[in-house]
Amino acid sequence: MFKLKWSKESNRYWQAFRGKPSAYYSAIILSILFFVSLFADFYANSKPILAYYEGKFYFPQMVEYPETTFGGIFETEADYSDPFIKELFDKEGNWAIYPPIQWDYKTINFSKDLQHPSPPSSLNLLGTDNRGRDVLSRLIYGFRISLIFGIVPAIFDSPVIETIFVFLFNFDERSSIFISKLLSTSTNFIFRLNSLATNCQGIIFA
Repeated sequence: MFKLKWSKESNRYWQAFRGKPSAYYSAIILSILFFVSLFADFYANSKPILAYYEGKFYFPQMVEYPETTFGGIFETEADYSDPFIKELFDKEGNWAIYPPIQWDYKTINFSKDLQHPSPPSSLNLLGTDNRGRDVLSRLIYGFRISLIFGIVPAIFDSPVIETIFVFLFNFDERSSIFISKLLSTSTNFIFRLNSLATNCQGIIFA
């Protein structure tokens, strides 16, 4: 079984990094937050995790159900933040389990009692923006997509990827040079794609 061993230089860099508690623990905290943000669709979403309506179970976060499924009149997907839909689930025998944060990054709070942007409240823990969207959920989703588009290019730009390719497939010197050039070109493409995606992200989350 092959084992990859760090070089002395790599080990020295790692020890230097471990020797800086602020950097080391910040990386751990950032990694935990990133991991948690990957599951934002389950705990920050306007759709219920599980619903029970007229004797049947439904999984709105997994499957798109038309409003007619729950007694509505529209064939389009049900709006689970709509008071009409919530009232249906509140009827005897029906129920729905909503996430802790009942908003995603684009859901609008249409409450007539609020003037947007609104201050923090029990419904919107960090308030809403000027369009009535939940600030906390937008921070979570924005944090996730920002790190994804930041980490992916960094991984492809890492010399570790090239080393793994050469090690696993036992390339000769000429092939190794080709792989290096290919990865370099791919990295440039990914960085350009990242820039485009960042601009699109600004449009989506504006």
